[in-house]
Amino acid sequence: MTDLLQVYQESLVKVVTNIKKRPLDHLLGLAFPVVIFFILNYVFSLNYLANDNIIVGVLRFIISIFILSFYLGILSLLLEERPVSLDTFKSSGWMILNDVWTVYFIFSLLEMFIGTALSSGFVFIGLFIFFNPFIEMIYVDKESPNQLLGKLLTFYKSNVLHWLLPLFAYLLILVVFAPSPILAYITIGSNPLDFVFGPARLFSQFILEEPLILILCQVFHFFYLLYRGQLYRILAHSNPRKRAYMREWNNGL
Repeated sequence: MTDLLQVYQESLVKVVTNIKKRPLDHLLGLAFPVVIFFILNYVFSLNYLANDNIIVGVLRFIISIFILSFYLGILSLLLEERPVSLDTFKSSGWMILNDVWTVYFIFSLLEMFIGTALSSGFVFIGLFIFFNPFIEMIYVDKESPNQLLGKLLTFYKSNVLHWLLPLFAYLLILVVFAPSPILAYITIGSNPLDFVFGPARLFSQFILEEPLILILCQVFHFFYLLYRGQLYRILAHSNPRKRAYMREWNNGL
């Protein structure tokens, strides 16, 4: 229990410290998906793109992957305390584009072929929770797709409680304060990687209905993304014994 609380505290302190150091970069990270999806949803609501056909579907799929990759690139820069500039934005996004593309495509195929099973709420939530750390494995550790499942099992072996408790707390808060049940569903996303975007995917659709609550939900979601990035980096690169030893060492200095 001591390790649990100290890891959570350390993650929180790092997030707050990073925000204080680079407030404008974090504001950009918060605004990026909101602005992008506001524009994207408006464009795809136009008459010539509003029809549900295969060309529009493929186009949205490709655009979503690029947005996801470059947004994860921004989160990577914030986590590593590097400045967000046009050059770093491009390099960080391109670096993980192939991995994002591969994983996103596999999950999309999974949704296509077992869509009936995913219609069950328990199966849907179960898959979302199980594959949840894939996001950080891609943008924090830059793991290749063929290593993700093995790394995931290793990560859960010693960190399952540390990781899932904040996730469950986040989901509980979202369900309680969400203005509409569809917000919670959209935030989780049918593809586990869509979780990164949070409520931002609804902007322009619900913005006139619940603007303040929707914005507050996005702020909360963004803070949770920053927090879980720090949490993952601590958990994935240490174990309880190593962390206890380092704390004793630091206290002895």
